[in-house]
Amino acid sequence: MEADSAARELRKIANLLAVKQIEGLNKGDQARLLNAAGFSYSEIAVLTGISEGSIRGHVSQGKKRAAAADE
Repeated sequence: MEADSAARELRKIANLLAVKQIEGLNKGDQARLLNAAGFSYSEIAVLTGISEGSIRGHVSQGKKRAAAADE
């Protein structure tokens, strides 16, 4: 039980730090940054207020741009 409580508290801290980190970014950059940090699509949706489908699109678009830049 203590481990679960500690994990929940750590997750709250991670969420607070994430929200602070994405302030001022557009929604696409927010989604890509949070995805790169290991947040799930559903967690990103809660933090940003955009749908999971839109998040998937933003992340996919970012990966395509990165691949094109590498060429």
